[in-house]
Amino acid sequence: MTLKLKMEYGANLFMIKHLSHRYINITGDDPHSVNYLKFMRQNDIPSRDENIIKEVILNY
Repeated sequence: MTLKLKMEYGANLFMIKHLSHRYINITGDDPHSVNYLKFMRQNDIPSRDENIIKEVILNY
């Protein structure tokens, strides 16, 4: 993995964590029952970041 890809992954992970915390605080949903596809659509997150979202939700 190149340095650029590592930096991009880190930035995406940081933003998705921030958005997920905000989403859960606003909706009051249980973190482990979040509909990640709905979350992705509402936050305009590309499908290439689906695995990051699953990881964040799993480790919430």
